[in-house]
Amino acid sequence: MAPDIELWFAAVENAQRFADDAELLIENERGESAVILSVLAIEEFGKALIAKWGVRNEGTKREFPSHLEKQAATFALLHAEEVANASRKKVEKYRKQNDFRIFGPHSEQFSWARAGFFDDLRMVATYVDKQPKWPEQITDQIDHKFAREILLYFKKAKLAAKKKRPHQLAAEVYKNGLGRL
Repeated sequence: MAPDIELWFAAVENAQRFADDAELLIENERGESAVILSVLAIEEFGKALIAKWGVRNEGTKREFPSHLEKQAATFALLHAEEVANASRKKVEKYRKQNDFRIFGPHSEQFSWARAGFFDDLRMVATYVDKQPKWPEQITDQIDHKFAREILLYFKKAKLAAKKKRPHQLAAEVYKNGLGRL
């Protein structure tokens, strides 16, 4: 699969539109809708990354990436940046423990993304189920401040995307099934 630079630019532009719209909703304290658009910005940016990397997730038989895979691709880049900036000692500790979270907060979010947290979050903020998937104590925290936190991941991923080494590492992580997907 060859890199699709045209799709990269279109998807980045679309991701930025979602982020900009989420900002407007945050300013108006429309938390649930802002969360949905923030997650969509992360997901669309993940689609852009996958297009730029020109790789396929070999851990799936799907022809096209799932919502979860696209969301996780964004966090794979953030995780890769933390790994690229880590000391040799920290990398060696990771190899022994096989624990993504030791690299930092973005690596921990990568673990959450791979587990489907952001896709579940998008759905929880979208639908009001009679029997919600998440407890009320958590859904009560889905607000404009939480949306701002999610948008921060998007902004950091855009900055990380300017660096070659994290791109290469994230593409390999994605290609090789995003860890345990």
